[in-house]
Amino acid sequence: MPNVLKCGIAVALLAAGCAVLKPRPETAAWPLPDPGQAPFEDRLLQDVELARGATGGHFLAVLERSASGVTLAALDPTGRRLALVRWTAGGLDTVVAPEARPYFDADAALRELAFALWPSPSLEEAWRGGPYRLENVGDRRRVFRSGRLLWSARSFRESGARVIALEGPDGVRIRVRDLPSEEEAR
Repeated sequence: MPNVLKCGIAVALLAAGCAVLKPRPETAAWPLPDPGQAPFEDRLLQDVELARGATGGHFLAVLERSASGVTLAALDPTGRRLALVRWTAGGLDTVVAPEARPYFDADAALRELAFALWPSPSLEEAWRGGPYRLENVGDRRRVFRSGRLLWSARSFRESGARVIALEGPDGVRIRVRDLPSEEEAR
């Protein structure tokens, strides 16, 4: 799967309409890969949509890579910060807006992010010896635990932008579309 840009999958639960969403389902606790192996440079901007049943939400995700790790910021449509997660080799540092706390699991967000973005060898190294298995076939990527499918992702291009569509437990569907960087927008 190409290095599709998909940020903060579970962060979608923080979207402006998150109050209508049910608390997020449990996500399998697969190990996180090394944040230093992030498959992108500098900053990524994404438009993230989440649906679970008939409810959904929408937000802007900003992902930045630095020498120390990865930072993820989730913003509502008015630009208000809903969450900030710093991910380094030493662990996670998370700040979540009070109204988003019932819906946001930083560990799950980063596991889903890593599943969609990180190179296969990074995931396979982190998962070595455990019950998780990665499968890449064409434009699809899937993660299994002890033979049971947990998450699937499909990448494609739409109107010139990279898009990734994920399907997870309890009917969670996430769609992430790359937005142009400030330089590309000029």
